[in-house]
Amino acid sequence: MIEENINQERKEIKEEGSVGALIGSIIIIIILIIGGWYIWQEAKNISNLPPIEKEITIDEVTEIDATFEDSFADIEDDLNAIDLEL
Repeated sequence: MIEENINQERKEIKEEGSVGALIGSIIIIIILIIGGWYIWQEAKNISNLPPIEKEITIDEVTEIDATFEDSFADIEDDLNAIDLEL
């Protein structure tokens, strides 16, 4: 009698556990579907963008690089000055 009750309780626990796993799996699948749909819609919007009309010349790229090189040199000088103060 006691063993039958224990076996029956174990079966009920197993059934409840499998239902929870099934519900969790369904929720995860729904989230993945919604995420995929969102990304697909965004990709369609990106492909509808107008083309870029202005091209960057080599001179502009060189000018931008020079600006960053100056900035890096200034940062390095500031760090060296801080090291000297310490």
